[in-house]
Amino acid sequence: MKDGLNAELNIIAGQSVKEKSFWLERLADFNTRTVIGYDITGHHPERRVREHTYCFSDKATVSLIRLSRASDAGLQVLLAASVALFLYKYNGSQQIVLATAIDRQDTDSVFINTLLPLITKLHGDASFKDVIVLMKGVISEALKHQNYPLHILFKELGLLEDKETHPLFDVGILLKNIQDSKHLEEAKLNFIFLFERIGNSIICSIQYNESKYSETTIASLVNLFTGLLDRVLQDVYRPLKEIPLLDDAGRMEVQLKMAPEAGDFPLHLAIPDLFRAQVAANRFKIAIACQEQEFTYDWLDHQTDLLAWKISRQIPKGSIVILLLERSIDTVVAMLGVLKAGAIFLPIETGTPESRVRYIIGDSQAALILTHSSTWQKMEQKGNAYACNMFCMDTDDFSEPPGDLPAVDAGSPAYIIYTSGSTGYPKGVVIQHKSCVNLLYGMNDRIFGKYGPGQVMGLVSPFVFDACMQLTFGALLFGHRLQIITNEEKSDGRKLLQSYDKYGVSITDGTPAHLQLILQSGAISASGRTLRHIIYGGDTLYKSKIKAFFELAGSHDLPMITNVYGPTECTVNATSFDISAATLDEVDEVPIGRPLPNYRTYILNEQGEVCPVGGTGELCIAGEGLTMGYLNNIHLTHDKIRYVPALKDTVYFTGDIVTLKNDGQLYFTGRKDRQIKVRGYRIEMGEIERQLNSHPQIRRSALLAKADEETTTLIAYYSAVNVTPDDLREYLVERLPQFMVPPYLVQLEELPLLPNGKINHRILPDPLTVIGSGPDNTSPENEIEQQLLEVWKSNLQLSNIGVNEHYFNIGGDSIKTISLLYDINERFNVHFNIVDLYRYDTIRKFAAALMQAEASAIKDDYDQEVEIAMDLLKKDILNDFE
Repeated sequence: MKDGLNAELNIIAGQSVKEKSFWLERLADFNTRTVIGYDITGHHPERRVREHTYCFSDKATVSLIRLSRASDAGLQVLLAASVALFLYKYNGSQQIVLATAIDRQDTDSVFINTLLPLITKLHGDASFKDVIVLMKGVISEALKHQNYPLHILFKELGLLEDKETHPLFDVGILLKNIQDSKHLEEAKLNFIFLFERIGNSIICSIQYNESKYSETTIASLVNLFTGLLDRVLQDVYRPLKEIPLLDDAGRMEVQLKMAPEAGDFPLHLAIPDLFRAQVAANRFKIAIACQEQEFTYDWLDHQTDLLAWKISRQIPKGSIVILLLERSIDTVVAMLGVLKAGAIFLPIETGTPESRVRYIIGDSQAALILTHSSTWQKMEQKGNAYACNMFCMDTDDFSEPPGDLPAVDAGSPAYIIYTSGSTGYPKGVVIQHKSCVNLLYGMNDRIFGKYGPGQVMGLVSPFVFDACMQLTFGALLFGHRLQIITNEEKSDGRKLLQSYDKYGVSITDGTPAHLQLILQSGAISASGRTLRHIIYGGDTLYKSKIKAFFELAGSHDLPMITNVYGPTECTVNATSFDISAATLDEVDEVPIGRPLPNYRTYILNEQGEVCPVGGTGELCIAGEGLTMGYLNNIHLTHDKIRYVPALKDTVYFTGDIVTLKNDGQLYFTGRKDRQIKVRGYRIEMGEIERQLNSHPQIRRSALLAKADEETTTLIAYYSAVNVTPDDLREYLVERLPQFMVPPYLVQLEELPLLPNGKINHRILPDPLTVIGSGPDNTSPENEIEQQLLEVWKSNLQLSNIGVNEHYFNIGGDSIKTISLLYDINERFNVHFNIVDLYRYDTIRKFAAALMQAEASAIKDDYDQEVEIAMDLLKKDILNDFE
């Protein structure tokens, strides 16, 4: 019978062209379900329903009945408009999607649909009267076009149902007087407004899933909803943006939960001043180490003075100095030397595409580049000459005794970090000394100071991340030892743990990707005995991963883990949350925590109102950590950093959507734009799309980011003439940093479109189903291919791999690449990087590149031997003449 019904519905769907067209147009811009934020997160398959019933006030009831002209249909419109307004204010989302039931029928027939979507878009300039008119039309049109089987349309649009959730709805609304509540109750909704008019009273029953909400939250939501309704009914022509969701008591509750913590820190001093104080106190203690190299505070002070003197003789105070350096002690010497010279350092990762380096040099108007001779030689070989002075730290002389160095003001810029830009170009974020000092003293209050003097801080973060500041200067400004963990030592979890043991690391940092590497190693229980605190940031930290870490670590003293959050514009970290093995079960998900000292946080909705506890909105940050602005970009600075009169504060609008929960902690829920994080790197999708679409033969492209608890993967879909994925990958590698090049490049004849002409991202195919229909069985043809095959098998945990299979198509990801490249470089004694893996992403291509590298090395050795022989011959000839 079910098969027969489905067949009949398919026939109806085929005949209902007009209805289908209507719903396709309505759902074309659907982006996400409207959800009232859950108290309890995680996987809770059992749906336990409870009800909270209350009665509207007499005043509200009279107003609603009068406005509806005592009509149930009119009352339905008013109540639906009220709920939509409430969710608009509470969630901070313009698009509201509600489920409602069809009107009650006199027959028990099987209906084509029992639920209908009410989709509205609200804006602050509209009045409640406008919302009523809008909702009346929405309900009328939904009923008019109810005879198209929506579940068939959901499949076409890629809105797939699962066992726990409806693909379109999470919140429902119904008036029992004219609708049958069983239709909503049968749906998998977590929150339903059930209204009923009984005489001159209006009753509301909130039906909710207690696996998602607590009674306290439901009571709070009822108070917010009824309070907003009372205010809006006073004047239905008042603009929505002028109607507050919170009353005075609600605002006070939020202020108390988000009360800032004051820190009495030496913000009048610059970084060099504070470093010199530590030199005086710890002159002959080890300040910095990398592998077997270690140097005292006295040595580091002297070296940085020498470099600062050299820099100050070449460029004016306040100039920008680019650090294009390999990961080493030299990088820290450069950072401190630049600051002592009164200049500003700007780190760029070696291996960054030449076009991007050139753009940053031009945009920043840098006066000097500090680099290594090996990097400079590579640039010369490629013919890359920059309009900027160059200084090689390993070959150029800076031994001249220093004279008086300039005084450095705490309010002057210290460093600039270039981050991905939504316009397609990176942008420079300027941070001053006192902001960095505030961060460091705040971290010392929260973490470093708990463990006493002489800690060993293992730096994992790259020097191009602003996150490196917290341990680099956190060590050197408080008398600790900075241990630089090399790229090889952090290439996989086992090596990382071994490095902690080897150097006695007690405090370290990293991103959740590094935690994943450690979990994959399975070696925790025998390692990390000295480790006392790990600071993770840059991406979502999942409770399940922390739990697995504590379980694998066994019963010995377990380190504390701190989840830190903060955009570059707010000096590394703005909030933090500590987690121990004893407290992990107290949270359902890991929050981003509370503000660090001298930071202030606000959650604002679309109208600039402070959001209630439990509501979602954009996180705005103020305080001593605020950036000076974007380098040479006044327009963007004024757009992102604004004075808000209602707050009487200047704030940075982060674009991050967060919730303040009853526990007083902030929880990250998503982005209001298309910014993502990959291995801690902040990426604007628009920058990648600009490069995709700049290819002259690309007709159309789409970029997706698919995230799970282990990693975020970029997938690019495109249609083009005569452009293979290999061609496109080569094109992107030359223009984007490696972390921005999508591992999956999927070529389609045409990209699927919605009726409005936009790309239908939901039905873009799984890349694995398009890239290859089955495994490649081509065997190795030589010893190098055979050795690479063994390395790939071990890395990917696969027993069968063909030499023409693409690494990223068979399970390779951004985390596995680190250990794969380390193993290849160790085995073949080469220096390939992740950019090379994107270029040579099959065993066959990588083997060819290895053989070419080997041939070049042999030629270089031969040329060197010839040069030595010629020098000896010249000496012999000269001796003969003498």
